[in-house]
Amino acid sequence: MVLSVIIPTYQRNKILPIVLQHLANALVNINAEIIVINDDKQNQILPISLNNNDIPLNIYNNKKAGAASARNYGSNIANGEILLFLDDDILIDSETISSILKIHTEYDKAISTPIWEYSSEMKILLNKNSFGKFRLIYDYGSIRGRKNNETKENSKHYLVDSLASFCLSIKKKHFIQLNGMDDLFPYAGCEDQEFSARAKQNGFILLLDENNTVLHHEIDRIQKSVWLNRQYNGVQGFVRLANLYPDKKKLELWYENTPISKSDSTKLKIKKVIKKIARQNFSITIVNSLTYLLESLKVNYSILEKIYLIQTGIYINKGFNNSYENHSHSNDNG
Repeated sequence: MVLSVIIPTYQRNKILPIVLQHLANALVNINAEIIVINDDKQNQILPISLNNNDIPLNIYNNKKAGAASARNYGSNIANGEILLFLDDDILIDSETISSILKIHTEYDKAISTPIWEYSSEMKILLNKNSFGKFRLIYDYGSIRGRKNNETKENSKHYLVDSLASFCLSIKKKHFIQLNGMDDLFPYAGCEDQEFSARAKQNGFILLLDENNTVLHHEIDRIQKSVWLNRQYNGVQGFVRLANLYPDKKKLELWYENTPISKSDSTKLKIKKVIKKIARQNFSITIVNSLTYLLESLKVNYSILEKIYLIQTGIYINKGFNNSYENHSHSNDNG
């Protein structure tokens, strides 16, 4: 096998067949295999048939839990020289597959991802309401930020400090050399940043391929509650990341969400007190109710945008605090 595509998945029965069929179409005339790792301990994935029957498709149950451990497990099973870790809501085309293979021919110690944008169906769904429009602005903003101040390797690739794992490729021998991903991260979101940092320390180059785009197609998870929960879970991985790499503690995300300390400025202390009150359940209920009311009244988007930013900040602070306290207790017990 030349290419092993590894897809961790969790409760995505609605869109997984769509993702797999797009992938199979992109792999025509490619020597490849597809490995799906089911991270749902309660439910099995039903057999999925593909139009392209020449592509081996195998489904396994993850022996541990979490996206990082699923990727590690898939890599152990894989027969390919090149591993492509693909999220279970990403649609990929043949041009991107060809570009991935070419990158790993041209570069030895390289890790690469393309850029992403929402699928046309996702854009239609998100544009139907104010929160969807909010997501279109702020989700894309995070992607654009990845290229800020980065060096251009050539006309196609940017050298970056970190890569996300939604469509991440690496040679199998190098993934093994790096001991895979850290599967102690509680949720998806920062395990790829830790992997990127470790790879850079070991002399790998991280390439962002701006000439190829995959489509983010999470049409089954467009609800605001799902997005806010993702912020809550994702930041918990950041706490672990910052404890592994102390330079991350210089970031605003860290010092604005840690408990009040004597060294904090008066302004920061007040901000932290407000955040502590805001993350209480009664405060969250009030903010959520107010948001629902304002949405029902169809108030100006500029007002709703501010409310959405407040909601997002509350969930991030609550997730951070939960992980920070757990980490502190673990250290105390250790």
